[in-house]
Amino acid sequence: MNKYILFDLDGTLSDSGPGVTRSAQYALEKFGIHVEDPNDLICFLGPPLKNSFMEFYGFSEEQAVKAIEYYRERYRPIGIFENSLFPGVKHMLKALKRSGAKLAVASSKPDDMVHIVLKKFGVEKYFDVIVGAIEEEGLVEKNDVMEKALRLLFNGGEIDYDNTVMIGDRKFDILGAKTHGLSSVAIVYDVTFLEELKAAGADYIVFSAKELENLLLRGRENKITAKITTDVSERANVLPVILYDVLLPIVIYYLGSNLLRIAGYTAFGMNNPWVRCFAFAVMAIVMYVVYGRRELVSARYSYRFKNANNQRGADPIYRNNLFGWLQLILMILFGVCFSLGINVLFFLTGLTSASPGFNQVSEIQNSVGIIEGAVLYGIFAPIAEELVFRGILYNRLKRFYSVTVAAVVSAIFFGMYHGNVVQGIYGFLGGILLAVVYQKSGSLIWSVILHGIINLAGFALSNSLIFGIWCLNPLACVIFLSVFALALTAALILEKKNRALF
Repeated sequence: MNKYILFDLDGTLSDSGPGVTRSAQYALEKFGIHVEDPNDLICFLGPPLKNSFMEFYGFSEEQAVKAIEYYRERYRPIGIFENSLFPGVKHMLKALKRSGAKLAVASSKPDDMVHIVLKKFGVEKYFDVIVGAIEEEGLVEKNDVMEKALRLLFNGGEIDYDNTVMIGDRKFDILGAKTHGLSSVAIVYDVTFLEELKAAGADYIVFSAKELENLLLRGRENKITAKITTDVSERANVLPVILYDVLLPIVIYYLGSNLLRIAGYTAFGMNNPWVRCFAFAVMAIVMYVVYGRRELVSARYSYRFKNANNQRGADPIYRNNLFGWLQLILMILFGVCFSLGINVLFFLTGLTSASPGFNQVSEIQNSVGIIEGAVLYGIFAPIAEELVFRGILYNRLKRFYSVTVAAVVSAIFFGMYHGNVVQGIYGFLGGILLAVVYQKSGSLIWSVILHGIINLAGFALSNSLIFGIWCLNPLACVIFLSVFALALTAALILEKKNRALF
């Protein structure tokens, strides 16, 4: 399906939102319509301008034509440059061209502006065909623009429908693809238009240029595309976005958690476990409202459509199938054995006694009662930490890097967050395991459950003298780690055989 690829421009390859919405705001002002926040005009992204003014503001055709004139008064000298390529787009285009694909742009933006934008970003050279709206030729509607792009792409000959795909961010792109008998991919950088794209019947849905690249290149024999590296100028543009996306949520979570704990300890005494529960709960709510909901919704739909594309079950059901129960049992087994095996290994190697920070944390944990510890380490901590480190951080890293890199980097941050060498290593190894479970299951619930299992096993080991004496020997360590490896392997084998992942 991916030999001939048509792209929309605005909202698909470039973030033209600021220029479009501010220019629409300018045009509406000319008619005495005051829109305070340009973000309220995102409905102008995608469809032809005339349609937008008529549909959303009830303009007559004559008024809409005049509004377009006002719009272009601002857009041509200013708005067209309030624009930027989405992260990873340039790399994707390079990879697709290197793989031998034929690329085209089919945009409702005026043809001359399309060329200006592509030339500005240095990506015009990647396209074999570029078609924008040309009113003089009657090319205004998306369907007409796509028809011309297809005609040029195939030199007026027979269209290879089975190997041609349309990429867009609005329903007009998806419906246009259906009209012409093409497969369609909806790219969603923001979930605002997600339901619209689902209703339009997009064949595939992706949430970043990286995911789109992986989808379009799947099954290719040409492995050289995997070696393409982003050039220096692109890395310079993308790096601030990555740092902002990755570091800001971590900083907010870390500072917020500590401020809440300090305030709580001042009011209710040092190391009060219920203060920590409260801090985890508050920050989980804050992070979910500010970041988490969008990230989790995006990741969930991406997972479902990915599995649908691979002819797998779109919505795994665990409670009602034998494989699901077996995988749950195996997850409990390898979670417990991972926790016990690593803790015992650290004890036997003397790593725990050599870390003052870890000993201080252990004293605090040992001072917590069984009920408080079960609630704190088994429920509140896993929910908050999985939301931040897997739900937000890991999902955001996947927009720019491979799943492997995203898992490793998120695990590094998770280890650093724990604040001492022993827990840092433990957190890093656990973070890798939790990312694997999240990636395979497509649901944060399962990584939260596993996180709680790991925490409770470690808590039980440190608080049970008899249990600790029985476990703290080399033979027990070997048994725990062996069972962990076997259970994890068995779970991964079942995952391959069962369409409902764990």
